[in-house]
Amino acid sequence: MDKDLISVIVPVFNAASYLESRIANLINQTYPNVEFIFIDDCSTDNSFELLKSIQQAHPNKDIKIFENQQNLGPADTRNKGLALSSGKFVYFADADDIADISLLEKAHNKLVEEQSDVVFFAYQQVEKDKIKNYPIPSEVLYVSTHSSINDLKKLSFRMSYTPWSKVVRKEFLSNNNIQFPDIRFGEDMCWTMQVLQYANKVSFLNEYLYKHVITEGSLSSGKYAIQMFDYYKILKDTFNKFLNSAY
Repeated sequence: MDKDLISVIVPVFNAASYLESRIANLINQTYPNVEFIFIDDCSTDNSFELLKSIQQAHPNKDIKIFENQQNLGPADTRNKGLALSSGKFVYFADADDIADISLLEKAHNKLVEEQSDVVFFAYQQVEKDKIKNYPIPSEVLYVSTHSSINDLKKLSFRMSYTPWSKVVRKEFLSNNNIQFPDIRFGEDMCWTMQVLQYANKVSFLNEYLYKHVITEGSLSSGKYAIQMFDYYKILKDTFNKFLNSAY
């Protein structure tokens, strides 16, 4: 029986110094049926050339590379990747992080087994020589197995808001028109709140399947803090919709 196709979407921006080493595990996943969509967001280094060489070095892998004509930022680049994807399930990874080679296989098995819209998994944050663990909160795990989906949604702010800590069913995203908002601050949180608001079934894997590597020059450094008003407005609107639908 054929395995479901999973689309892995990776925005790339000035990642030449670590691109090849960091995405090795991503390309060599134990799950067999994956399309990789790399989108270069107008890098000023040789990231795009490296992507082409990676594509040529792995002719047996379904690797697609694209290049934005103007810098869109991670949110719109991920939306573009979603529109280009063909998979039954979608995973948004970052070019500067490290995925466990079993991530997609374990996430797929959980999604199929529990017929979920989304599966969350634990991750680790790596900064220089320090590693910090982010397991699934025990309260979230308990409520997910002993209570209703609405009770679970009340714990939404206890769950990871990063797109790379979850794999999502594409049809679920399309049916609910869930996309990353066009902002460069807090877009991940806004997207995750939408996912949780509309989900009928949420699953969890309390395994460390991803290493988020803190890289100098990250967007989280505060460059786009001027957009905090947009972030809070979107988050408030999303949360209000959830409250209205839950009661």
